Amino acid sequence: VQYNLQSAGPTVELLCDTMANVTDNGGSALEAFAAATAIFYEGVEGACISSSFQKDYIDMYMANTSFSGLGCDLDCTSTRQWIYQSCNEFGYFQTTTGTDQPFAGFKFANIETAGKQVCVQGFGIPDSVDYNGPKSNAKGPVANTRYGGRAVEGTNITMPNGNCDPWHALSVVNKTDPFYNSGAGMPGCPGVQTTSGTSIVEIDGTAHCRDMYAPGAFESIGIPDTEPVKWAHQVISAKVEYYIS
Repeated sequence: VQYNLQSAGPTVELLCDTMANVTDNGGSALEAFAAATAIFYEGVEGACISSSFQKDYIDMYMANTSFSGLGCDLDCTSTRQWIYQSCNEFGYFQTTTGTDQPFAGFKFANIETAGKQVCVQGFGIPDSVDYNGPKSNAKGPVANTRYGGRAVEGTNITMPNGNCDPWHALSVVNKTDPFYNSGAGMPGCPGVQTTSGTSIVEIDGTAHCRDMYAPGAFESIGIPDTEPVKWAHQVISAKVEYYIS
């Protein structure tokens, strides 16, 4: 979902149609998941799905402390850096414990296994250190109280989001967005508040960081820029021009 229509891989529409086709014909949720997973391994003989937390995640990604080389382009990786930010500041751990979501069957993906243990094992936090998540103070997460959370104060700020990006629920969005009031009232989260110097660019039908790719970046793999993407590029370009003029 996060990078839908930003690679040559399966689209969200294809995955959903595949799973719906299985369940509509009497198949179980597990069979539907297996059918969707098989799409990623189509044509790969003897493909094996990674299943070891230590070998396939901690050792492969978290133990690698080297930087990607110059010219790595779309193959650059920053997994370790991103997880560090999640462990130290954001707490953006992906779990399946919430309500109203289709992955409730994966009960193991909770804040202990998908959050704390990733940080403890990935960065070698010793047992003598009582790690309880990102830095917090009496008012809530430091990242929110220091930077304002969804109450943005500042000038010359443009905040773009794609409304198909799962992460946009945590960002500053338009009043018409279903997640406009998400988290309001929680410690360190007063809800969306902006000043006149902040502009929100919500891009319909797009996923993560779509605005950051150059115009026509995905045409070579058969994915042209949509009208909302073209509009967003124009708006953001005009804002940047205004900021530096």
